[in-house]
Amino acid sequence: MSLKALASQTLARLHGTELGTPMEQVEQAVTCSSPTLACSTRLEHNFPQKSANNEACSTVPLSRDGTGGTLLPEELTLGLKRLRLMPAPRTTTPSAWLEIVADAARIADEGWAARATELGWSPVDLFGCSRDGEYEGLAVWLRSRRIVLIDENSAIAIAGDRRRAVFNRRDHEGAILLWELGGD
Repeated sequence: MSLKALASQTLARLHGTELGTPMEQVEQAVTCSSPTLACSTRLEHNFPQKSANNEACSTVPLSRDGTGGTLLPEELTLGLKRLRLMPAPRTTTPSAWLEIVADAARIADEGWAARATELGWSPVDLFGCSRDGEYEGLAVWLRSRRIVLIDENSAIAIAGDRRRAVFNRRDHEGAILLWELGGD
């Protein structure tokens, strides 16, 4: 029996279950040694990845008031707070709007917005749209996909079925920020 298996059995006996405590189950389910895409490399986030096998990894800073551990410019923080409280504009279905708001919050909370701004992305690149639907910023484009990589020109996201999609920054003349849609 391996040392890891012996340790797992001992923990299970101590906690009265073969799988350990609920927290240990979560930590064991998504680990740095698992083949899932739950872990990222140091290059993606600029944060060191834990190196011990079978330890839960953390490559994104802990959230500090919805800013993903890094400070966003105050106008973005205020805009995101406003967005979270806004009703859906008349031009958008309420369910789609809730998804857009959730994606915008996730971009900020997970630290992607701060990283993107460091790489030269504008607020409209991240949280913009056009009234005519011709332009979608990253938050509108995501549609619940998870970002796995971001660079100066694009973001790669992955859907639940592991399909990848690429968002390329482009001209956004005439686009506005999502929280400026009020009163439509």
